[in-house]
Amino acid sequence: MIEIKKVDSSVDRENNFKIRHAVFVDELGMITNDEFDRYDKENKCRYYVAYLDDVPVGAARWREGGSGYKFERMCVLKEYRGQGVGQALMEKMMADIPKNLKLTLGCPTELMGFYEKFGFRTRQKPYWESNIMYEHMKFYTDKY
Repeated sequence: MIEIKKVDSSVDRENNFKIRHAVFVDELGMITNDEFDRYDKENKCRYYVAYLDDVPVGAARWREGGSGYKFERMCVLKEYRGQGVGQALMEKMMADIPKNLKLTLGCPTELMGFYEKFGFRTRQKPYWESNIMYEHMKFYTDKY
């Protein structure tokens, strides 16, 4: 069973950071200081952890920015992908965000199709961030 929890304890926060490190730094080669950034240090984000049968397997965060929200650092441990964890994370975060505000995200280019299912569309040319090619995407309410 998949359970998505808003982080409200030090254990959940530690799980969020461990999962992110395993995916972004260990698997994808992101620079550690880029992955754990100033928004984490300033505690400016709302964090989530996905549990599959009580095992922490996914993580994400969102933060306010400008006139809307930005989804960031969404990931699922490699051995647990394809089981609906990412979809459950997205659905929970989208349910928690106030409606009618701008919603954006940056994702590795190979994951664009996943986010397009939720109504996100590319906004500009791909860009490099910490050794990973990203696509900046915007949510269009008429698509979801």
